[in-house]
Amino acid sequence: MTLDDPGGRPSRGRTAGRGPVLVVAAVVLFGLIALYHDYRIPGPEINDRVLHKALVTYVADHWSEHWPVDPWYPSISGGFAMFAHYQHLSHLTAAALTRVIPFAVDAGRVYAGLGYLILAFMPVVIYLSLRKLGLDSWVAAIAAALYPVVRAIPFFGIGWESYLHNGSGMLPQLWGVLFVFPALAWGYRAVRTGKVYVAGVLLGLCALSHTMYGYMAALSLGLLVVFPDGESRWYRRLGRLTALGGVAFAVSAYFVVPLLMHADLVLRSQLEPVWKWDSIGWWGVLDSFARARIFDGGSWPVVSALVAFGIGVSLIPVFRSRDRLRAWLLAGFVLWVLLFVGRAGWGGIIDLLPVSSGLHMHRFLAGIQIFGLPLAALGLHAALRALARRPRWLTALGIAVVVAVLAVPGFERVVYLRENARIAATRRAALDQDQDFNELVRYLRSLPPGRVHAGMYYNWGQELRIGDVPAYTQLQAAGFDMVGFLFMAMAQPGEWQVRVDLRTLPPNELYNARYLVAPAGMPAPEFAQARRRFGRFAVYELPTGGYFGLGAVETLPASRHPEGTVQGAAWPRIYDTGLEWIRGAGLAEHRYLAMDGPVRSLAQPEVKGRVENEVVAPGRFACTVALAEEADVIVKVTHHPYWRCTVDGGPAPIMRIFPSFMAVRVEGGTHRLELVYRPPGWKKLLFLLSVAMVGAGLAAPLVRHWRRGAGSASLLLP
Repeated sequence: MTLDDPGGRPSRGRTAGRGPVLVVAAVVLFGLIALYHDYRIPGPEINDRVLHKALVTYVADHWSEHWPVDPWYPSISGGFAMFAHYQHLSHLTAAALTRVIPFAVDAGRVYAGLGYLILAFMPVVIYLSLRKLGLDSWVAAIAAALYPVVRAIPFFGIGWESYLHNGSGMLPQLWGVLFVFPALAWGYRAVRTGKVYVAGVLLGLCALSHTMYGYMAALSLGLLVVFPDGESRWYRRLGRLTALGGVAFAVSAYFVVPLLMHADLVLRSQLEPVWKWDSIGWWGVLDSFARARIFDGGSWPVVSALVAFGIGVSLIPVFRSRDRLRAWLLAGFVLWVLLFVGRAGWGGIIDLLPVSSGLHMHRFLAGIQIFGLPLAALGLHAALRALARRPRWLTALGIAVVVAVLAVPGFERVVYLRENARIAATRRAALDQDQDFNELVRYLRSLPPGRVHAGMYYNWGQELRIGDVPAYTQLQAAGFDMVGFLFMAMAQPGEWQVRVDLRTLPPNELYNARYLVAPAGMPAPEFAQARRRFGRFAVYELPTGGYFGLGAVETLPASRHPEGTVQGAAWPRIYDTGLEWIRGAGLAEHRYLAMDGPVRSLAQPEVKGRVENEVVAPGRFACTVALAEEADVIVKVTHHPYWRCTVDGGPAPIMRIFPSFMAVRVEGGTHRLELVYRPPGWKKLLFLLSVAMVGAGLAAPLVRHWRRGAGSASLLLP
């Protein structure tokens, strides 16, 4: 068995034998065994999995009650149109499978199972992608084998820590990694050969899986236009890249177009660290490389050394023979190192990047790892080839040293997985054994609609725990409509929700924090009515009035916003205006501030009336109001342009008010008011176009294979 030449097209000869395939199979088997405990133990969730599990469960449970491609998700920050602003291919796929698989009753388990299989089989995806890219079988197999030990600090890279229980739980990103390697491989070939359709579909699916990974793939492919290529001129490559981008845009347009149209609706939270937006600067990047944090998580610099060696051995053939593939891999690596520096290092010049203001620039670390992985494989492959030319005893000694060195990150990975399983099992046992909490959950499910507040991370909410997990985390994972910790910092009401004093009644009325869960021994607010007690948990009901209220909407103070609207104002000014109002006397007097332009003052600011017959359903809120005079009906739900309101069956305009809730002006008398979340018809047409194009992209290789009568390998390799 010999090692192939790493350059050029994939080798179809017999030099490699079955060795590379066996290596990949062994790594997959290791992943299936090692990762199984993370899947086997069903929660409790503590990280981003809290949001993803609750979201996919909600979509599956209410599949037929709304358009599942763009539903209203009610359970965080006053509700939000998650799928309109957040990559959702993973959630939608899991929810759909739950509906069609007869024995699948738990969408959260289906979602976790898909993540487990994708993570275990990722080496196969990497192997096939690098073969398609043009690297030989041994280089592709080495890269696939190195993937499980790639890690970064903090946990935002492509490695396993980003997805597991004792990590970050970013499962949509896992789907982005699943598609980014094929998108780059097929895209590289497409820009050079002109066969753009399948590559465009893969790039579109990558964007739908994780927007940042689609963005990174697109910029990486753009490098191919500026590199000299004797096989095609630059304008041909530019045309092919444009066509590829057109296909990708068509596949993802139903998501991308509304996302760009309503980008101002997504909160840039002050609660998020600045480094997430601006990255870590020049010194931070250099320090991370010096401490081996980019590839080895600060441990032994094994993968980091392989990447450095791979860069060194790739420079020579690039300069000697203009190896285009290696040149692109090196350029991609350098590009993402430079962009990972971020705004913290580049300053305003970074704004030359498209949509730079909305990017979490720390995510560019993943681009370094994506291009560093094949470079590391090239480095190790070169070292093994050099050893193969030495005397046998020296070759054996060298291979033994290589195996021993590579065993270090492998051993550390096993230790991490065992600790991950131990922590998950401990938390699962604590939840199963806490009968008080389980009875609390059953009781809360039996109550009329209303949001639940179980404390915040800065007060008694941090002390009320099941094991070491806060009760508010468990309740959020269970799907309750919560006022509390922001597991999703995109909806604007959340920015004020975590800053107000919920020990007083007006903020609870504003957010409809109807049910208070607190330690049994904690003094309750005087306006709270005790409902039930479950061991150390006490449940109170607050007189919040429900999801609807009555009030008077006023124009913003001219001293802060001369035009009477927050449009165009800096976010810090908007934050301060809302916080000042919430903490002032206006909220207690049911006086609300409009956010989008001057409003006519009511003739009678003291509202007299009542709200009755409240209805809360997926994507729908309704009530009957009886008013003595004209008044504003306050809807304690996040504003979005896709909400449609009717009063007595006729359309009625919606006002956006602080904290980005809604209000509808209604005349005196008795009226029936209904709000329905309804995405526009053109978005549904674009989704049908996406489905058709993806279907055609999947069918194209099968059709070509059938027409040519080629071997089965031609489905995956060039």
